[in-house]
Amino acid sequence: MLEFILLPLDLIMDRYSRFTAYGQSKVANVLHANELERCLKVC
Repeated sequence: MLEFILLPLDLIMDRYSRFTAYGQSKVANVLHANELERCLKVC
């Protein structure tokens, strides 16, 4: 299982970049797909 570190919201909002947000969403999609695949292999 993955563990996430939560950052203070003010640190995130001060340096917001739509390209960074897009990249992070793609990484989240890949991580989710990998975890889903791992869970489905167990069943």
